Amino acid sequence: MLKILIITLLNLPFSMPISFNQEVVVNVVGLKNTDGKCIACLYSDANAFPDETSRAIACKTVDIRDNAANITFGNVSSGTFAVSVFHDEDDDGEFDTNFLGIPQEGYGASGNVLPKMSEPKFGDNSFTVDQSDIQLEIKIKY
Repeated sequence: MLKILIITLLNLPFSMPISFNQEVVVNVVGLKNTDGKCIACLYSDANAFPDETSRAIACKTVDIRDNAANITFGNVSSGTFAVSVFHDEDDDGEFDTNFLGIPQEGYGASGNVLPKMSEPKFGDNSFTVDQSDIQLEIKIKY
């Protein structure tokens, strides 16, 4: 019995999932001015990406300097994620579109894959967090 207990305890660390806590650093470039704020959200749920902010892991709002913004998401566990960003020029906290749903403010996504006639897709813009920090450069599209 003791032998089984020792073998079980020795194998326990290898059977547990490994979870890393890394940083995802997002550098947003191509902002056309420094008006308003830049808002970025980190998602792990493909069905929530890119605009269901209530289902995002985290959203951050930062100032814009020199037509760029830097956002850091800390303590990110291992997994697959995507980031969406937008230039909230009027600083109302919302992504503005016209009556047809066409964006009126700049936007971007972590893989810089932005279809012309639809919103960005999670699979096209996802990345994996594992043992090291992630650095992303997101180009804003207007």
